[in-house]
Amino acid sequence: MYEFCCAIVRVYYKIFFRSRIHGSENVPESGGLLICVNHLSNNDAVLVGSNIKRRLRFMAKKELFKVPLLNVVVKKLGAFPIDRSVSDIGAVRTALSILKSGNAMMIFPEGRRNKEFLPEKILPGAAMIAYKSNVPILPVYIDGKYKLFGGTDVYYGKPVSPEEIGEMLKNAAENPGTKNQTISNFLYGIIKGSSERLEG
Repeated sequence: MYEFCCAIVRVYYKIFFRSRIHGSENVPESGGLLICVNHLSNNDAVLVGSNIKRRLRFMAKKELFKVPLLNVVVKKLGAFPIDRSVSDIGAVRTALSILKSGNAMMIFPEGRRNKEFLPEKILPGAAMIAYKSNVPILPVYIDGKYKLFGGTDVYYGKPVSPEEIGEMLKNAAENPGTKNQTISNFLYGIIKGSSERLEG
């Protein structure tokens, strides 16, 4: 049923939003994986997830779990709640458990939707979660505005190894005053550069 629903969703986005998928072969078939995506729209998780052959888990704002029927749907899709108003340690622990168990999880490093993808909008938590779980990051960049028949491109970049993430965090820690900025810039670079990494 899950695979069938994904197939329907792929056809829907291809017809109505002219979605074009690049680099889906870069998605590892097994093992823990943190998929980091820029966040333009509520469509993002569905479009990105439906073009990945693996089942995904992902964080979703806790408000969605209070909506009748919708709460059932998001749970079935593999979502778990996060309280964006505080540092939700429980959600972080759930994420670490999912990744350490060898599963794939999607996260939006910006934390919320933004019309423009900018380094200063990115929170450093995604890199820390990947590092503590010892899993690679798969950067995904969505280019488009989901205009009807307008064209939306999804770029699945090449995975960034735990070693590369660890080295970046080590360098960032040497300058505490700019640590978060360094991490945010790193995440921005690998996500925005997904299309270039396809050929790198």
